[in-house]
Amino acid sequence: MQRTKDLAGVASRLGAMVFWLVAALAPGASASTAAADGVGGPRTATSSSGAKVDVVISNYQFCRQAPCLWPTEAAYVRGASGPLPGSDKLNKFVTVSPGDTITWTYKDTAEGGPASCDFYGTPPYPDNETLACVGHAVTLEDGTEDGRMLGFLAARSGPGTLTWVVPADAKPGSVIRYFCNVRDLYATVPGGVPHWRDGMTGGLKLVAAPSRG
Repeated sequence: MQRTKDLAGVASRLGAMVFWLVAALAPGASASTAAADGVGGPRTATSSSGAKVDVVISNYQFCRQAPCLWPTEAAYVRGASGPLPGSDKLNKFVTVSPGDTITWTYKDTAEGGPASCDFYGTPPYPDNETLACVGHAVTLEDGTEDGRMLGFLAARSGPGTLTWVVPADAKPGSVIRYFCNVRDLYATVPGGVPHWRDGMTGGLKLVAAPSRG
């Protein structure tokens, strides 16, 4: 199913939430579990005793350091209703521990040229406003088609950041999958056409927190 989402649609989903942040749920115990079900309550993203983990958004991909290599950074393949079984590329998952603070930084800037989100919307290109890239979302898999949005980072607004704390009760051995659901950027289209459907997915794999004795 192909769905068209614009900035207004994203904003309406977020409602009145401050800074476009919402609480999220951690995944279940199995590393093969596609949904983030039933573990962890509401969380704030303001402090953590864990490590700080940085992820960037670049070239319509999530990765550890810009520029991300399009389209090879996708952590898994997602269909219209969720992850496709057996599609995880665990070497693209970032290793984290419960209590770690994850910060996503928007670096899909015009300096990236034709591969960047900012470029797709900077006059005179594109000539069709409906094709302009409005920005990127970070949305947790939760067993639903749309997922659970953590936040949205607008295009052409500089290197904004989005911060989230991995729930303390997230279980080592599990994974957290996330994706960009703006205009179905997560979707993979054979041949890479149209450009904005690039398999924009990311993943976190949970390990036990190191001893701090």
